[in-house]
Amino acid sequence: MGDFSTSPGESGGGQAAISRSWVPRFGRTERFTHWWMVVLMVAALLTGLGLDEGGIMSWVHVGSVVLIGLGLLLAALLGDHRALYRAIRALLIIDRRDVVWLRDRARLPGDRRPEPEWGVFNPGQKLFAWALSLSVTAMILTGVGAWFSLAEAGDLHGASVVATGVLLSLHLFMALANPSTRPSFMGILFGRVNRRWAAAHHGEWLRAVDQTSQNT
Repeated sequence: MGDFSTSPGESGGGQAAISRSWVPRFGRTERFTHWWMVVLMVAALLTGLGLDEGGIMSWVHVGSVVLIGLGLLLAALLGDHRALYRAIRALLIIDRRDVVWLRDRARLPGDRRPEPEWGVFNPGQKLFAWALSLSVTAMILTGVGAWFSLAEAGDLHGASVVATGVLLSLHLFMALANPSTRPSFMGILFGRVNRRWAAAHHGEWLRAVDQTSQNT
């Protein structure tokens, strides 16, 4: 599930042109996992707005959360689990260079010095991934407590829902509206990104991809 293939009719010189213009970024397993989680998280948030105890929306709400875990399990068992593991590892591991960059940005938010050549993910993406992971985890745990009528858990659940909604809205803005990050949307939609954009924003990753391609 993690392979990349050209569209029908692309052959010979056409394939060469595509390879010069586009770079494979995410395989089918990674893309499925991303969209599965996003769609079901949105479904859980929207159905949570209209909960009525014992009603159909309650079951759709809970079912959406359960299906998030089921989808992750199926992706790991039936998809390219190695590619999925590499993507998750690259997204969640924050190294010393990331910490230094985040610290400098916090101190000098208006600094416009050239950024380092990042790998597959930059520090901002990693920080966002951690924030969203924590908010979703909190939303699920407090949701379980609220389901069993624990008042304190219900209050915390509402706060975690708001946090998750804000983060997902930010995610959509960065993917669809922000000029510097919008080209990355092609990677999670079709599996490949523009080479010029990759060179400008993820140069270290691009060199690794090209090196791997030359060695195969």
